[in-house]
Amino acid sequence: MNIFLRITFLFFLVGILNPTMAQKKPYYNTQDQVVEAALLHLNSEMNSGSLHEWAAEQSMEGTYTLSITIGGKKGEVLTVRPVSRSDDGEIMQQNAIKDYVKVMRFPFKMPKDKSYQFEYEFKF
Repeated sequence: MNIFLRITFLFFLVGILNPTMAQKKPYYNTQDQVVEAALLHLNSEMNSGSLHEWAAEQSMEGTYTLSITIGGKKGEVLTVRPVSRSDDGEIMQQNAIKDYVKVMRFPFKMPKDKSYQFEYEFKF
């Protein structure tokens, strides 16, 4: 009976650990890797993610270019600075997208002692 309990516990443990292992975030450690992954994530969010839904709710219009700095171990946004906006873009909407991006986290890990800066053009 003791061996039956051990085998059952082992299968239970493997069943719990296996899905969590598959959900690990990728780790990038070079400027090119981090920026490419960040741009892909932002493109995805703009096309069909929560950023797309938020922009529709806010009736966002115009084009806004932001300089974004990410860092920390978990892809946190450290700074967001407006670079430019189109003529049909409003400052209030620019500030709204800036505030939205500031609280974003990117779905990857990176060296916690490094930060990476890039520009992204948000077209609504």
